[in-house]
Amino acid sequence: MTDLEKDTERYLAKIRKTIKDSKALMEQAELRMAETDRLLAEQGVTREQIRKMTFTPEQIKAVNDELERRGLPKIEGDTVPESAQEPIPLSELEPKRSLPSEVPDSCDVDADTTHRARKFNVMMQRFKL
Repeated sequence: MTDLEKDTERYLAKIRKTIKDSKALMEQAELRMAETDRLLAEQGVTREQIRKMTFTPEQIKAVNDELERRGLPKIEGDTVPESAQEPIPLSELEPKRSLPSEVPDSCDVDADTTHRARKFNVMMQRFKL
């Protein structure tokens, strides 16, 4: 085997590895999309409904404040785009579970928030790149 053939074979092996890695990433992305669809379906929401949602500047600020508190990058855009449609009323989303109408007096909101944040972080561990 000549040097040119060896170089060509190494180059082709590198290309094959790149293709294999790309396919693995695509499969991982498809699995994540399927998991997202499953979680949305549990909540009685579709991707299309999520896409139609718009947020007020106050909501975006609140999210950015929370992201900053957690040490994560802020989302881009401080206002609702002019081309945005009217927000979908929550009543149209029809959640599958009923939410309590009021918070019980014995509820420790800070502990509950901490517990939910910890639970969310554990759930998202498998989705980190």
